[in-house]
Amino acid sequence: MDPNPDTSLESPAPGQPASHEGCDADRTVITGPHTALERTLIEEYLASRGHTLRSIDDLPAGEREPMLRAATAAATLKLAEIEARAHLLERLA
Repeated sequence: MDPNPDTSLESPAPGQPASHEGCDADRTVITGPHTALERTLIEEYLASRGHTLRSIDDLPAGEREPMLRAATAAATLKLAEIEARAHLLERLA
């Protein structure tokens, strides 16, 4: 998978602050079967609060970090719900 910022999620390298600031060389690209869906869910969460992945960089760390954690948690819960529904449909089939 191409480590393109439009199609992959990035996390800071160990010891680096958890934000989108800084050099891309300081980031580790995270890929997986649900990466695009997870990114979309995070973007939807942020959009519902009037932000984008880029605009949250303008927030103070005290606002940005909790919002990123909440967006990630919401995306994780939604992915778990989707997977649970898929397993249920497999059982019913």
